[in-house]
Amino acid sequence: MRIYSVVGPYPSRRVGDYIVLIDTLNPPRKCPLNCIYCSIKGESISTTKPLSLVTPSNIVYDLDRLYGKAGVMETILFNGLGDPLLNVFTPDNVREVLGYCRRESIEPRLLVKTTLYPIVYYRDKLFLQAFDKIYVKIDAVSSDLYDLVNDPCCSLKPSVIAKVIASLPTSVREKIVVEYTIVDTSGYGNWVREAIEELIVFLKKTRLYKILLTTLHRPPASQGVKPVSKRIIENVSRMLVDEGFLVEALYEPLNTRYKGIVEASVEDIYNLLLRRPLTLLELRNAFNIPYSDIAYTLDYLEKNNLVEKTVWRNKVYYRGLY
Repeated sequence: MRIYSVVGPYPSRRVGDYIVLIDTLNPPRKCPLNCIYCSIKGESISTTKPLSLVTPSNIVYDLDRLYGKAGVMETILFNGLGDPLLNVFTPDNVREVLGYCRRESIEPRLLVKTTLYPIVYYRDKLFLQAFDKIYVKIDAVSSDLYDLVNDPCCSLKPSVIAKVIASLPTSVREKIVVEYTIVDTSGYGNWVREAIEELIVFLKKTRLYKILLTTLHRPPASQGVKPVSKRIIENVSRMLVDEGFLVEALYEPLNTRYKGIVEASVEDIYNLLLRRPLTLLELRNAFNIPYSDIAYTLDYLEKNNLVEKTVWRNKVYYRGLY
């Protein structure tokens, strides 16, 4: 089964619309963090140092393939099986994607989701200006919660990310949105008042004021972690707004009309499930093909040990395996 570096389009809560995903890493997952709420299961490489991975030519080939089938490139997100900045070719990949879009007269929003840790290895940090938004994962700033929620490699401390952010030019820093995923671990988590007060102090020091609050919307690979209620998200949001932060909270389901891929193959479905566990309904909305065809494909993938079925919060999800 071929692994594509460009998948989608699929409905995304983050942008409230369909999104194309560019994964510059490919299996296995590579990330400085091993968050307890991560939905990706399987082998993982914990590192902060960029590696030679998916090249610009691969990205352009897969972009051309998808655009020919879907023709929808309104929003492109660099994300996937880990932190996209762990690919040493990321600046070149970004430039190639922008060049491809110009040639095809496409003007998409360009987003990236990252921990930002690998940026210390880059000479050129200004390529980040190409992104309309830079979502930076910061889920805890106290050592105990940071270790519990994020399980960082190499004894990374929150102070390290603060130094990384401080080293960025203002033109890049103003594009950063802190993505704070609120989770519950046996009645305790990064939503308690002390944790939010510490977060407020940290963010003011780093001069970051845009925050995206979210919780679990996909089954996590770890056990014992749960999403929080809408009430908790609203309480956290109020605390942050009162301190002058610009806050967006995600807790409502996404409703959007289909405008995605046509002639979806077994590989298209597998590649999407490799990056996002999805329900049968979500797959139907992503690919606009009959339930019976999707069910047949999922049965084939499951028999070949390429997907697993899991029940989470009274819904059946399918997760890609590698």
